[in-house]
Amino acid sequence: MARKVEVTLIDDIDGSSATRTFEFGIEGVSYEIDLSEANIQKFNDAVADFVDNARRVGGSTRRGGRGRSGSSRSSAAPAAGGGARPQDVRRWAADKGLEVSERGRIPREVMEAYAAAH
Repeated sequence: MARKVEVTLIDDIDGSSATRTFEFGIEGVSYEIDLSEANIQKFNDAVADFVDNARRVGGSTRRGGRGRSGSSRSSAAPAAGGGARPQDVRRWAADKGLEVSERGRIPREVMEAYAAAH
């Protein structure tokens, strides 16, 4: 007998359809919350100034796991070699009018320009 089980994530903030389970930590405590992309962006925007001025002291750079679709920490993993977080580079590039896709590899020229500016 075949069985199909579907899990529907509901945004814990506004009750809309959630995109994924979002993980974050504060004061040494880890949290999970189901959020839509819009509410993930609101969270990231709300903590951006703190994250941008903080030192990373630990945490996994892995994405996903334990059966959740695309879960991630509130701060993205550093880019290889440059130490810059992709979300910071993308935000900077957008502010400068440079076109960078929301996903995938950031072009070397953009990474070099970001590094030169910082």
